[in-house]
Amino acid sequence: MNKYFKEIKIYIPILKFTGDRLKIFFKINYAIFPVLWTLTFFIGLLESFTYAGYSFKHLFLPFQPLMALSLFSGIVSRFTPGIVRYENRNQSPNKIISTVNKLIFIPLLASYILIISLEYQNYHNYVFSTIHLQPQLYFWLVFLSTYLFFINIQTSKKELLVRKMFLINSKEFNLSLHNNRQISLIGKNVFYRILIFVFMVNILMNNLFKITPWMIERLSFMIRHPLASYDEKMNYGLGDFYSYMLFVRNNTPENAVIMYPPMRNPWNDVGNGGLIRYFLYPREIVQNITDVVAEVDSTANYAMLAWGSGVCTLEEGECHGWPRVKIPAEAIIYKQNKTPEVEKTVYNIDYDYNDEMNKGKWGLVKIKKN
Repeated sequence: MNKYFKEIKIYIPILKFTGDRLKIFFKINYAIFPVLWTLTFFIGLLESFTYAGYSFKHLFLPFQPLMALSLFSGIVSRFTPGIVRYENRNQSPNKIISTVNKLIFIPLLASYILIISLEYQNYHNYVFSTIHLQPQLYFWLVFLSTYLFFINIQTSKKELLVRKMFLINSKEFNLSLHNNRQISLIGKNVFYRILIFVFMVNILMNNLFKITPWMIERLSFMIRHPLASYDEKMNYGLGDFYSYMLFVRNNTPENAVIMYPPMRNPWNDVGNGGLIRYFLYPREIVQNITDVVAEVDSTANYAMLAWGSGVCTLEEGECHGWPRVKIPAEAIIYKQNKTPEVEKTVYNIDYDYNDEMNKGKWGLVKIKKN
């Protein structure tokens, strides 16, 4: 492999690789990649049976940065000159982990499909509650195995698929060229493209971790209930919020003016004017933007009775329950739990936030007008 390094000069910001230095860089990277991949794989396995961040908390080994380093190192290792010929003639850690990965790839993929199937057939978090395995973290083991399998695919005996991905023309990657300026430009292009690729994969990882369970959950509902009604779909997607919107809509006339809580914890959903307007139109909605204890708007003839969703922080104190002021009322209409139906209606009683009968309740206050 020495002859490939004699006449090469690749400039990378801050660092300048020439001759033997480039040779050392490739050799070191080629040697550490199997260690990085193996370490990342086992840390991913550990977190799959514990929780995200466990390895950093106890071992000071963050999973995501290690994943990014493994991606970068793996791609760079495929650019090592003479790698195909070298690996065909010699055993190396790279070749060993590639062989091991070929053996575990299918079982990993099959087990992940089985895990997801069990989640579909039972309930969310079924796998975690039974065998303490988190499917969303186990996914990254399958991703790592797929990645290693992919970068070892050879398009020919002399040319690698990875080189075709990052080079406009793979023939340009000829380390025996005498034009140092041309080689420098090629080296920079390769380096920047690898960085961009790793950056994009890192963004993809972060977003997939958040949206994949959401997408899988809703897709499974669509498959199981292809003829579901609009209300069934909305109730599945929005839960109690949707049933409360139906309750308000069913128990107010179309010309009603409804006061709703400020958009802050714990009323981030029912305090979102743009969101609730979709469900309550043509009713008019009014709100004091920030003041939780604001007086009732003079134009309103209804006020939401909204306990709130979520957990309040210690700094916020007791934040559930709205309105926070006394309201002269013609009636207080209480919503039945988990449904849009009326639980009971109380007449000729003023609304009082401190009244025990209003704790934990959702409903409507019909405001008495003088």
